[in-house]
Amino acid sequence: MRKVLFVLVILSTTLPLFGQFRGTEWGMSRVQVIEIEGEPVVNNEEFIAYEGSIAGYETYTYFTFIEDQLTAGNYYLIKTYTNRNKYIEQYKEMKSNLINVYGEPKSDDMIWNGSLYKGDTDNYGMAIAVGDLEYQTVWSTDETKVLHKLFGNNYEITHSIYYESLEHQDLINEEQNKSSTEGL
Repeated sequence: MRKVLFVLVILSTTLPLFGQFRGTEWGMSRVQVIEIEGEPVVNNEEFIAYEGSIAGYETYTYFTFIEDQLTAGNYYLIKTYTNRNKYIEQYKEMKSNLINVYGEPKSDDMIWNGSLYKGDTDNYGMAIAVGDLEYQTVWSTDETKVLHKLFGNNYEITHSIYYESLEHQDLINEEQNKSSTEGL
Protein backbone atom coordinates (compact mmCIF):
# COMPACT_ATOMS: atom_id res chain seq x y z
CA MET A 1 0.00 0.00 0.00
CA ARG A 2 2.81 2.43 0.87
CA LYS A 3 4.48 1.64 -2.47
CA VAL A 4 1.27 2.48 -4.38
CA LEU A 5 0.86 5.72 -2.39
CA PHE A 6 4.49 6.65 -3.12
CA VAL A 7 3.97 6.09 -6.87
CA LEU A 8 0.80 8.22 -6.82
CA VAL A 9 2.61 11.02 -4.99
CA ILE A 10 5.45 10.92 -7.52
CA LEU A 11 2.99 10.89 -10.44
CA SER A 12 0.95 13.74 -9.00
CA THR A 13 4.01 15.95 -8.65
CA THR A 14 5.66 15.11 -11.96
CA LEU A 15 3.00 14.21 -14.53
CA PRO A 16 2.06 17.80 -15.42
CA LEU A 17 5.76 18.52 -16.08
CA PHE A 18 5.87 15.98 -18.89
CA GLY A 19 3.58 17.95 -21.21
CA GLN A 20 -0.05 18.74 -21.59
CA PHE A 21 -1.10 15.34 -22.97
CA ARG A 22 1.05 12.18 -22.92
CA GLY A 23 4.35 14.02 -23.06
CA THR A 24 3.28 16.29 -25.91
CA GLU A 25 2.76 20.03 -25.91
CA TRP A 26 -0.20 21.91 -27.36
CA GLY A 27 0.61 23.29 -30.79
CA MET A 28 2.94 20.45 -31.78
CA SER A 29 2.65 19.23 -35.35
CA ARG A 30 1.37 15.80 -36.33
CA VAL A 31 4.93 14.77 -37.25
CA GLN A 32 6.25 15.80 -33.82
CA VAL A 33 3.54 13.81 -32.02
CA ILE A 34 4.21 10.72 -34.17
CA GLU A 35 7.93 11.03 -33.31
CA ILE A 36 6.96 10.77 -29.61
CA GLU A 37 4.12 8.21 -29.84
CA GLY A 38 5.18 6.09 -32.80
CA GLU A 39 3.15 5.05 -35.84
CA PRO A 40 -0.61 5.48 -35.23
CA VAL A 41 -3.28 2.90 -36.07
CA VAL A 42 -5.40 5.69 -37.60
CA ASN A 43 -4.00 8.78 -39.32
CA ASN A 44 -6.48 11.11 -40.98
CA GLU A 45 -6.88 14.85 -41.48
CA GLU A 46 -8.46 15.58 -38.09
CA PHE A 47 -6.71 13.16 -35.74
CA ILE A 48 -4.30 10.31 -35.16
CA ALA A 49 -5.23 7.37 -32.93
CA TYR A 50 -3.47 4.68 -30.97
CA GLU A 51 -4.39 1.64 -28.94
CA GLY A 52 -2.89 1.79 -25.47
CA SER A 53 -3.67 1.84 -21.80
CA ILE A 54 -3.87 4.13 -18.79
CA ALA A 55 -4.04 3.04 -15.16
CA GLY A 56 -4.35 -0.58 -16.26
CA TYR A 57 -7.33 0.00 -18.59
CA GLU A 58 -7.14 -0.46 -22.36
CA THR A 59 -7.86 2.69 -24.33
CA TYR A 60 -8.13 4.26 -27.70
CA THR A 61 -6.05 7.43 -27.55
CA TYR A 62 -6.75 10.30 -29.96
CA PHE A 63 -4.67 13.37 -30.76
CA THR A 64 -6.71 16.07 -32.52
CA PHE A 65 -5.14 18.63 -34.86
CA ILE A 66 -6.41 21.86 -36.35
CA GLU A 67 -4.18 23.48 -38.98
CA ASP A 68 -1.51 20.88 -38.08
CA GLN A 69 -1.45 22.01 -34.45
CA LEU A 70 -2.21 19.66 -31.56
CA THR A 71 -5.28 21.14 -29.87
CA ALA A 72 -6.82 18.24 -27.94
CA GLY A 73 -6.31 14.68 -26.78
CA ASN A 74 -8.76 12.04 -25.67
CA TYR A 75 -8.76 8.67 -23.99
CA TYR A 76 -11.68 6.31 -24.57
CA LEU A 77 -11.68 3.45 -22.09
CA ILE A 78 -12.79 0.39 -24.03
CA LYS A 79 -13.47 -2.32 -21.47
CA THR A 80 -17.08 -3.48 -21.61
CA TYR A 81 -19.14 -4.79 -18.69
CA THR A 82 -22.36 -6.76 -18.57
CA ASN A 83 -23.12 -5.17 -15.19
CA ARG A 84 -23.44 -1.53 -16.24
CA ASN A 85 -22.80 -0.29 -12.68
CA LYS A 86 -19.18 -1.44 -13.16
CA TYR A 87 -18.71 1.55 -15.49
CA ILE A 88 -19.49 3.81 -12.54
CA GLU A 89 -16.90 2.01 -10.39
CA GLN A 90 -14.34 2.42 -13.18
CA TYR A 91 -15.26 6.11 -13.50
CA LYS A 92 -14.83 6.69 -9.76
CA GLU A 93 -11.45 4.93 -9.80
CA MET A 94 -10.23 7.08 -12.70
CA LYS A 95 -11.62 10.22 -11.05
CA SER A 96 -9.60 9.40 -7.93
CA ASN A 97 -6.48 8.97 -10.08
CA LEU A 98 -7.12 12.31 -11.78
CA ILE A 99 -7.59 14.03 -8.40
CA ASN A 100 -4.17 12.67 -7.39
CA VAL A 101 -2.68 14.34 -10.47
CA TYR A 102 -4.71 17.57 -10.86
CA GLY A 103 -6.10 18.17 -7.36
CA GLU A 104 -9.71 18.89 -6.54
CA PRO A 105 -11.88 19.38 -9.62
CA LYS A 106 -13.40 22.66 -10.74
CA SER A 107 -16.76 20.86 -11.02
CA ASP A 108 -18.03 17.37 -10.29
CA ASP A 109 -21.57 16.66 -11.48
CA MET A 110 -24.18 13.97 -11.93
CA ILE A 111 -26.46 15.27 -14.67
CA TRP A 112 -29.97 13.82 -14.92
CA ASN A 113 -31.58 14.02 -18.37
CA GLY A 114 -34.48 11.76 -17.39
CA SER A 115 -35.99 10.62 -14.12
CA LEU A 116 -36.98 6.96 -14.63
CA TYR A 117 -34.01 5.59 -12.62
CA LYS A 118 -33.41 8.60 -10.38
CA GLY A 119 -32.95 7.40 -6.80
CA ASP A 120 -32.55 3.75 -7.88
CA THR A 121 -28.79 3.36 -7.40
CA ASP A 122 -28.90 -0.30 -8.49
CA ASN A 123 -29.91 0.92 -11.95
CA TYR A 124 -27.68 3.97 -12.35
CA GLY A 125 -25.64 2.03 -14.92
CA MET A 126 -28.81 1.47 -16.95
CA ALA A 127 -29.69 5.16 -16.54
CA ILE A 128 -26.34 6.02 -18.10
CA ALA A 129 -26.80 3.49 -20.93
CA VAL A 130 -30.12 5.01 -22.00
CA GLY A 131 -28.87 8.62 -21.69
CA ASP A 132 -30.79 9.54 -18.54
CA LEU A 133 -27.65 10.09 -16.41
CA GLU A 134 -24.17 11.46 -17.06
CA TYR A 135 -21.19 11.82 -14.77
CA GLN A 136 -18.89 14.74 -15.53
CA THR A 137 -15.83 16.10 -13.73
CA VAL A 138 -13.75 19.07 -14.90
CA TRP A 139 -10.26 20.27 -14.01
CA SER A 140 -8.39 23.25 -15.36
CA THR A 141 -4.67 23.99 -15.36
CA ASP A 142 -2.93 27.03 -16.82
CA GLU A 143 -2.75 25.33 -20.23
CA THR A 144 -5.36 22.58 -20.25
CA LYS A 145 -9.00 21.81 -19.57
CA VAL A 146 -9.56 18.18 -18.52
CA LEU A 147 -13.07 16.78 -18.94
CA HIS A 148 -13.73 13.33 -17.48
CA LYS A 149 -17.07 11.99 -18.62
CA LEU A 150 -19.27 8.88 -18.39
CA PHE A 151 -22.35 8.97 -20.60
CA GLY A 152 -24.46 6.79 -22.82
CA ASN A 153 -27.02 6.54 -25.57
CA ASN A 154 -28.94 3.66 -27.12
CA TYR A 155 -27.59 1.22 -24.49
CA GLU A 156 -23.94 2.05 -25.28
CA ILE A 157 -21.79 3.59 -22.52
CA THR A 158 -18.79 5.81 -23.22
CA HIS A 159 -16.09 6.60 -20.66
CA SER A 160 -13.70 9.31 -21.82
CA ILE A 161 -11.06 11.69 -20.54
CA TYR A 162 -10.73 14.69 -22.83
CA TYR A 163 -7.84 17.17 -22.70
CA GLU A 164 -8.18 20.49 -24.51
CA SER A 165 -5.69 23.30 -25.07
CA LEU A 166 -6.78 26.58 -23.51
CA GLU A 167 -4.26 28.49 -25.63
CA HIS A 168 -5.91 27.21 -28.84
CA GLN A 169 -9.50 27.80 -27.68
CA ASP A 170 -10.29 30.30 -30.45
CA LEU A 171 -9.09 27.84 -33.09
CA ILE A 172 -11.13 25.02 -31.51
CA ASN A 173 -14.28 27.16 -31.33
CA GLU A 174 -13.85 28.29 -34.94
CA GLU A 175 -13.51 24.66 -36.08
CA GLN A 176 -16.57 23.61 -34.06
CA ASN A 177 -18.63 26.45 -35.54
CA LYS A 178 -17.48 25.50 -39.03
CA SER A 179 -18.43 21.84 -38.61
CA SER A 180 -21.79 22.63 -36.98
CA THR A 181 -22.88 24.74 -39.95
CA GLU A 182 -21.38 22.55 -42.66
CA GLY A 183 -23.90 21.71 -45.37
CA LEU A 184 -26.53 24.22 -44.22
